Amino acid sequence: MADDLIGLYRTMLAEGQASPVIQAQLAQALLDDRQYDAAIEAADIALADDPNLIAARLARASACKNLCRFNEAARDYEAVNSLVPGRWGILVNLGTTYAEMDRLGEAEACLRRAVLSEPGRKEGYANLASVYTRQEKFALAEEACRKALSLDPQLIIAHQNLAGILATTNPEKARFHRDAAFRQRQIFIEPGAPSSRPVLVLTTADASGVPLTHLLPREHYTQIRWFIDYA
Repeated sequence: MADDLIGLYRTMLAEGQASPVIQAQLAQALLDDRQYDAAIEAADIALADDPNLIAARLARASACKNLCRFNEAARDYEAVNSLVPGRWGILVNLGTTYAEMDRLGEAEACLRRAVLSEPGRKEGYANLASVYTRQEKFALAEEACRKALSLDPQLIIAHQNLAGILATTNPEKARFHRDAAFRQRQIFIEPGAPSSRPVLVLTTADASGVPLTHLLPREHYTQIRWFIDYA
């Protein structure tokens, strides 16, 4: 399907139907086909004609994020947010991009705005809880996790975060949440850039203090984490 659309849009452009909108549609089709560099190139052509074309800017942002070019992705999401402020999806994408860059204060602000704009979306609370946890704002993180679990009692990331938050204060509850997470799933893939090397990481649910993200940065590695204590 993606190949058909890519061919269609390229034919239209070759036949003289060039327009920023068609270029943006080509960028999105290339993005869907995981041709991230080509998607950025097509989006740049569209944006040269219309810098405020939201579809092109979003395709470019997503392609940059998949390439782990987080600074560029953040600039594109910021541009879209200035054009259509307060959209849940844009705020979540911008917040999680800031989190990838360790700009945790800005990530928190975006994600807080996201959950206020659409309080019925579990993903907003789950991402906010992860940012709070990294900031060691554990009371706020626990509150956000519990809100996410009220919307989806099986949400793995919320159980994982609660297990870490409660590990020292309430080991029994921490064990409950750890089991709830890892009995559902034992293998997690953290994708890196397309050129990254896959690395199998044998780990345990209690090894949360190991800084894997810094040891194996996403620009260079795709992590396949296997929690062997639940294998």
